[in-house]
Amino acid sequence: MINTFDNIVPATQVVAYTQSVVEEDNKPVELTLKAGDVDITAQVVRSIGLDKFASAVESAATSCFNEDGEYVPWMEDVALGHAVLSAYTNIELPDDLHELFDFIINTDVLDRVVTIIDSDQFERLVTAVRRKIHITLKERYSAREQELDRALAMLNYITQKYNEIGVIFNEIMGDDMKELMEKLRDTARDVSGEVGEIKEKLGLEESSDNPPVDKGGEA
Repeated sequence: MINTFDNIVPATQVVAYTQSVVEEDNKPVELTLKAGDVDITAQVVRSIGLDKFASAVESAATSCFNEDGEYVPWMEDVALGHAVLSAYTNIELPDDLHELFDFIINTDVLDRVVTIIDSDQFERLVTAVRRKIHITLKERYSAREQELDRALAMLNYITQKYNEIGVIFNEIMGDDMKELMEKLRDTARDVSGEVGEIKEKLGLEESSDNPPVDKGGEA
């Protein structure tokens, strides 16, 4: 890119300006929470740096998927709320999911924190989390689609080989193959009949649900 300016603002001055803005914005704001007669004082910062921002995005997006990798839509609000409160406040959140849900969804703490933090950065955080979720879903769908394609390809391969073997048998044996199959079928019927006769002589029933009746008195 051609520079048409007479001079430039040095990067050192840009960094100095950024740091001054961040330091001013990041002066913690006190947030008072009432628990009966007890006042709880929390601290909230208006903006966060890159590391915390990236960590919040990853944490929120990952929490929207269960152990099986399935997307859990109702977790999105809880996960985003957890990420915001963890990144922007000094509030220690409960580990129990039910307690966490109640705190984030059933109190006004998150709403009050959002009014304090930088609105532009908050919107960017929400957008980044949703994009991450979308990308993750797309990647997992693509992976499953590839697995299905491989399975179908293998099935087609097996079917092709089966047909080829069938053709070879027919070419080699011809009508003999048909006779062999008929003999095997007839033999199976004979064996089945003989088994039935033996079971009848022993007093056994066909169904295992009906055990042999005790014929008391017989020797």
